[in-house]
Amino acid sequence: MELLTFNCSALPLLTPDVDARLDLLARELRRLDPDLACLQELGLSAQVSRLAARLSAWPYGFWQPRWPGLVAGGLALFSKRPLRGASFHPYAEQCSWLGPGYLSRLAVKGWMRLDLGDPGPVVLHTHLMADYGASRRTWADYRGLQERQAAELASFAARDLAAGRRVVVAGDLNATPASEAFGRLTGLGLRDALGGSAEPSMVPESSFPRPWAIPRRLERLDYVLDSAPGARGFWTLDEVHAFGSRRMSLSDHRGLLAHLA
Repeated sequence: MELLTFNCSALPLLTPDVDARLDLLARELRRLDPDLACLQELGLSAQVSRLAARLSAWPYGFWQPRWPGLVAGGLALFSKRPLRGASFHPYAEQCSWLGPGYLSRLAVKGWMRLDLGDPGPVVLHTHLMADYGASRRTWADYRGLQERQAAELASFAARDLAAGRRVVVAGDLNATPASEAFGRLTGLGLRDALGGSAEPSMVPESSFPRPWAIPRRLERLDYVLDSAPGARGFWTLDEVHAFGSRRMSLSDHRGLLAHLA
């Protein structure tokens, strides 16, 4: 089974050419042909519907609308395989409405639990809180919040592992392989499809314009972690394309495509 995780950076008003980038993303997904596509930062239900209309080969989709027109956590999944169960779980602790993390309050942070049926895996798809304090002075403890969210996710994953299920965690963890958040999950026995590589998953600013004044850290933030051995991954979706007079990549993130043995 092949699984793709990709942060679409489809934030209305904050990032450019969203519809054109999503249309090209749909074409790239058809080319890559993963069994599962775990997507983050889809800000509007209309964006998910736009992708769904172009991804008929992935008839099983799941996303969680929160406010009219918004998608909770920005998470969406498209699957070629039937889903035995799909649910969204908000993190117990969310960030403040004040400060650079306020967008996370518009679309609640949490994780999806996607059950492909035994012997298939349980996929936990998430987008953890960003550590804005790593690149600027902030009054809020974003790293601590991120670590508490990772601990909650790890506790949830441990239940499926204890029940004998294969567990895959996929998404934008907003944390490096040296972080406590990453360690919480790998401490359960989950294996990184890239073997703990620190190669950045963010593209340089020359490839994708920086939204507003948010500093970009060229670090590894995106992961596929598998409780079973043998997962192998590679980076994709980082090419620069023409969008009218503008040339840029599909997102400020690269995609990670993993083969799950």
